[in-house]
Amino acid sequence: MKISCLGVISTIFLLVFASLIGETSPKQHFSYCPDSSPSTISVGMTAYVVHVSEGSFLPLYSEAYATGGTNGGVANGAVLTIADGPYCSQGTTWWKVRSGNLTGYVYETKDGVRYLSPTK
Repeated sequence: MKISCLGVISTIFLLVFASLIGETSPKQHFSYCPDSSPSTISVGMTAYVVHVSEGSFLPLYSEAYATGGTNGGVANGAVLTIADGPYCSQGTTWWKVRSGNLTGYVYETKDGVRYLSPTK
C-alpha cells in the first residue's frame, strides 16, 4: 500500500490547526466539551430554552458553529427535542434540535450562560 506523504502531512496540519483554533467538525461527537460547562442534556430528551431576553431569540444555526447561517430562532420557554449531539465547537457544547418544523443547531451554554434546561 502506497501512502502519499503530502496527504498525510495535509491531514496532520488540518488536525493541528483545528485544535489550535478550537474548531472541530460539526459532525464529530464528543462526550463533553473541555472548555464548556458539564452538559445536562442528552439525545432523545426535550429541553426548554431559558435565559433569552423578551423579544430575542436563541439562534438556530445550520451547522454547529456560530459563524454558520441561521435557520431562524427559538424564544424563551420554547420546548426543543434533542435530535443529535453533542458536538464541540468554538469551546461550547452544541446540539441538533427540532422545534416544530424547524431543525438546526443550538449551543447549550455560551459565555457562562446556560440556554437549554432539561424538561422534567
